[in-house]
Amino acid sequence: MKSVQQLEDAMVAAEVVAKDLLQHAKRVGEETRTPLTASLTRLGLIAEEDLAAWLSSEFQVPRWRPSDDLGQVKLPPNVNLTLLQAKRALFIEDEAETWHLVVADPSDKWVLRALDFALGCASTLWIGTEADILASLGSLDKGRNGASTLADVGLAQVGSSQSDDVSTLQDLNSDAPAIRSVNTIFAEAADQVGSDIHIEPLERSVVVRYRTDGMLREADSLAQGMATSVVSRLKVTAKLDIAEKRMPQDGRIRTSIRGQNVDLRVSTTPTIYGESVVLRILGRSATPLNLRDLGLPNASVSAFEDALARPHGIVLVTGPTGSGKTRM
Repeated sequence: MKSVQQLEDAMVAAEVVAKDLLQHAKRVGEETRTPLTASLTRLGLIAEEDLAAWLSSEFQVPRWRPSDDLGQVKLPPNVNLTLLQAKRALFIEDEAETWHLVVADPSDKWVLRALDFALGCASTLWIGTEADILASLGSLDKGRNGASTLADVGLAQVGSSQSDDVSTLQDLNSDAPAIRSVNTIFAEAADQVGSDIHIEPLERSVVVRYRTDGMLREADSLAQGMATSVVSRLKVTAKLDIAEKRMPQDGRIRTSIRGQNVDLRVSTTPTIYGESVVLRILGRSATPLNLRDLGLPNASVSAFEDALARPHGIVLVTGPTGSGKTRM
């Protein structure tokens, strides 16, 4: 296995990340006690999928995804769940009772040895993304700290100063229920490729809904006691006035989720049970930019291209919420 220094050199040599950005992520990670791989993805310097694919190739270790029929995620008797969550690792037992160890950072040889020692036998090593590992571990720890079954994922404000990045990663490493809940909500929206997030406090709970393909779908509810802290967390991140609760406010959050830059437009509205929050998700890097990738009929694409080729005029794209205007 490569050492951490060898991993850094290989990343720079393969142009996975620029040397100055890698050093920045390393300094931030040292101050927040965050592994280099996690620091890189949480700061949005590389997408988790891209990093996992490169690590799999570089270390000659197979790539694992939750959809793989490898076996069942289990917690061995002598292994602590909190340790697995902290080290971004999980164990899978297949039908032949063979154990497989999935990690996000294969360069930490001491963690690998410690986990095999706790397991009591050797295991086969696999590479997975931090988000997939934490989500799978979440199924072993449902309902922890009032959050939904999804686990936390990297959520980092996009900024240029190291102090901002340090503060962000310290938040990510915190076990504060509000921070975990907000990260979980953003993770769920990213998984569903949603266009909007609606957080509505009711009399006895807080309902979270996601708009996907124009349809508003209800997700897991949060406890009523979480309403104020979750809304306050969002307002602070969006640089809104947390003391003002009687007037609507609008703000913006620039974040990186799983290495992908995302813009969130935040709107708060006072209601009888507290503040309701609506977040519009914009600026996804995965948004197709080619007209022919939008699924339009050939005749419509030709008409658009003909209109766009003209020297004068205007093309209006209109429609209700969720109809696809942003994708256009």
